Amino acid sequence: DLDCAPSEFAATKAKTAEQVKVYPNPSAGTVSIQSKIGGQIQITDLQGREVKRFAVDPKQKEIVLTLEPGVYI
Repeated sequence: DLDCAPSEFAATKAKTAEQVKVYPNPSAGTVSIQSKIGGQIQITDLQGREVKRFAVDPKQKEIVLTLEPGVYI
């Protein structure tokens, strides 16, 4: 038997993805982040390398970052 129940990690990641938007993606260098939640945000490139990590105040509606052109998750 295969256990196909979603993991707690996958559920948390999906919930977070609904609450944090990164755009435009791919980016020409400027990335906007909208977050409905506070806490730590980690931006990674497609190779999984951490590009940026920072704390977000839940009252902060939008953050604009200047990054190298690319795709971010």
